Amino acid sequence: MSIKFRLVLSYIAMLLVPIVLTIIVGIFAGAYYIVAGSIIKPLNKLKDSANKIREGELDFEIKFNAKDEIGELSYAFEEMRKRLKNSIGIQVQYEENRKELFSNISHDLKTPITTI
Repeated sequence: MSIKFRLVLSYIAMLLVPIVLTIIVGIFAGAYYIVAGSIIKPLNKLKDSANKIREGELDFEIKFNAKDEIGELSYAFEEMRKRLKNSIGIQVQYEENRKELFSNISHDLKTPITTI
């Protein structure tokens, strides 16, 4: 091979390496953007919703638009939140009824029985 041919090959290699690396970095950046938008953001929203539920805050709605696995998981979390809120509401109602019953019993025991 002649020296000129080697110089041309060397020059082409010097130009192609940065171009190929730029293309590869661009592909990875685009893939990350797609993954972040379709997986990471919805999972972060679910994590935030789970933290709210853990702290006892149940007066919100878990919104889901996707029909994929993350959408199914969001739906399951929303159903769990609804049932938990309903259970707590029932428990509060039972507690109020119990207090009222004890109050009535206490009142009846303290009130003298009148003769008929």
